Amino acid sequence: MEALAAISLAGNIVQFIDTARSLVTTARQLRASGSTTEHRELALLARELRGLVERATRDAEAPTSGAPSAHWADEPLRLLVTQCEDVAKEVLSLLNHVDVGDDAGKLETALAVLRSNRKRDEIQALQGRLDRISHAVDLHLGFYDRRRVLARIDDLAAENRRLETHRAGEIRQLKSEFVECFERLSLDRRRAKTLLFDASGKALQLSAEQAVLDELHFSGIGQREASVHTAHWQTLTWVFGKPEQSSPASFEEWLSSDDDLYWISGKPGSGKSTLMKFLTHHPHTEAALESWARGHAVVRAEYFFWATSGAGLHKSQQGLLQSIVYRILRDRPELVTKVYREAFNGAKVLSRKGSLMPEISTSVPALLDALKAISSELSGSNARFCFFIDGLDEYDGKPLEVIELTGHLRSLPHVKVCVSSRPWNEFEQAFGGDGAKKLYMQDFNKVDISAYIDNTFTMDKNFQGLEPEDKTVQGAALIKEIAEAANGVFLWVYLVVRSFQEGLLNGDRLIDLRRRLVLLPTDLNLFYRRILTAHVHEFYREQSAVLFGVAEEAFSPLPLMAYWYIGEETAEKVDSQDYVWRLEARPLSTERIEKRLSDMRRRLTTCGV
Repeated sequence: MEALAAISLAGNIVQFIDTARSLVTTARQLRASGSTTEHRELALLARELRGLVERATRDAEAPTSGAPSAHWADEPLRLLVTQCEDVAKEVLSLLNHVDVGDDAGKLETALAVLRSNRKRDEIQALQGRLDRISHAVDLHLGFYDRRRVLARIDDLAAENRRLETHRAGEIRQLKSEFVECFERLSLDRRRAKTLLFDASGKALQLSAEQAVLDELHFSGIGQREASVHTAHWQTLTWVFGKPEQSSPASFEEWLSSDDDLYWISGKPGSGKSTLMKFLTHHPHTEAALESWARGHAVVRAEYFFWATSGAGLHKSQQGLLQSIVYRILRDRPELVTKVYREAFNGAKVLSRKGSLMPEISTSVPALLDALKAISSELSGSNARFCFFIDGLDEYDGKPLEVIELTGHLRSLPHVKVCVSSRPWNEFEQAFGGDGAKKLYMQDFNKVDISAYIDNTFTMDKNFQGLEPEDKTVQGAALIKEIAEAANGVFLWVYLVVRSFQEGLLNGDRLIDLRRRLVLLPTDLNLFYRRILTAHVHEFYREQSAVLFGVAEEAFSPLPLMAYWYIGEETAEKVDSQDYVWRLEARPLSTERIEKRLSDMRRRLTTCGV
């Protein structure tokens, strides 16, 4: 059995023993005195005993699903729980004779039974059995190596780092408590056991919290946001600017107001995702939200839809809600047991570490319920919520579905939702009614585009190597012409500038680049097509298409060697299922691996990948 769960179960047994002893002692006192006060105390203890034996029995049972091949509970502990069940039956059977309510006549009759020699012998025998079970628990605890327990706490710390949960301080304190418990076992065993059981309970609680967060977490949960380009240091500051600077000052006003929705829109490639990433982490955003919150806590979460991901959660309603719930509970793990209270109360399923964990649902309705529960738990503190949701147009479904989901989020009390999308008709109708609560990227990013082009060329050593007069006249003209031709599409600018940097490396003059600019298509799709047709020989285009297709369908980035095997399969024109089974199964030498990787790098370059 997993060490922490075993110690916790042992603690349940000890708690049962203490309660049973109190019952037996009270029964003996009632036998001697006949006091109604002791009679009432006996009834209360009986109810507590029933609950304790039920909990110990439940914790010792094999889980209903997910059990490992090993026994859930150590056999000695399982036997001790069985003995506790037997003792509980005998104690409760004994007490049935005195469970007579407030009827004084019946109580006198019950006391007469209780005072008989047979009942006296039964009470003494129960006391002896309880002493033996207690001694057996002490022996069992002695077998638990402190290294196993402390290693399990180290596992909790590692999981805490992986899930980015704010529990590092509690886990360090917990480890110190365990060290103290083990050091005191030989000096003050009774006190040390109490501390040990308490620490084990805390550790199991943390383990269960982590199990819930792990269920909510999914592969690549922050990958889309991480892949979005960080804003160039000279760009996007206009979003927090003043009206006289031709900026949408309404955004900062919106952050500070009680209005619940702001829509960021724009052409494909205009930089919507970059702006959303910029806003999510900018200090001005935090300051404005704090002004809105008026001293109350602000709970923030963000989600970036990702249409080209192979993983469905990156472009679904479930992924959006699951990510938001995870991020909130990650930052406020103390809410986990409250939000999933019923699941914790009935926890019987094993986590991969062997500890009890709750069963939770990650369906859309269940996740919406979890969000409502979070809001309800924080309502007492008047917490505010702000969600940044990027790329509604990348949702894998009908626009009206994700619009409706946004409505559910907006229905929560004290909430703000900032969304971004392309200017599709559905989004325009749902979000575009108030001109003060929206912005179109292409209306504001021309200055940013010029700053980016100027800074990139300034940092380019080939550009700096040009004649001063050429840079001053032709350079300024080129920067202006690129910015004008971009029509607010930042991605197009990025691709053009990168292409022109290659031209400068090959010795192109600025006048040559200006002529090339006139010939370039301003439509992104046509531009991509031109890149591929210009840089990829016709012979390699089929291979290029296959490699791009595989990369798009992959759930996560594939290793370079995978593309080598895909290339071999494509070259041989074989069925993919048959090809895998015909591969020779043997280790490759280091030299052969390096050769294949080197070949694949050159092949990818040739295919324009």
